[in-house]
Amino acid sequence: MNLMFPFLFQCLLWYNKGIKKGTENSATSAKESKLLQQKDIIAGLNEIICNENKLITSLRAFVDTCNTTIANQNEQVAYLTKKLFGISSEKSRDCAAGKRTGNSLVLVFLPC
Repeated sequence: MNLMFPFLFQCLLWYNKGIKKGTENSATSAKESKLLQQKDIIAGLNEIICNENKLITSLRAFVDTCNTTIANQNEQVAYLTKKLFGISSEKSRDCAAGKRTGNSLVLVFLPC
């Protein structure tokens, strides 16, 4: 029995080494697979960020175009308003005749 004990003890040590190595390998491979998954996720997120940056750039260009269009249309509205309601478009000076009576001015509107 004394001779069997060291042999059994060495067999148990050898078996435990194999188990530990197996768990280390499986743990290492699990860590590696998790690391690979995380790298894939990061690559996917980087691609999404790149696409979003391109979208933001194109939307900024679109907003600039819209702002330019709005500014041009505001200028046109101001010009046309000035042309429509300016001094030269007033017909009231041709249609109204003024008469002075003492210190006051009486306006008489004539049909145009």
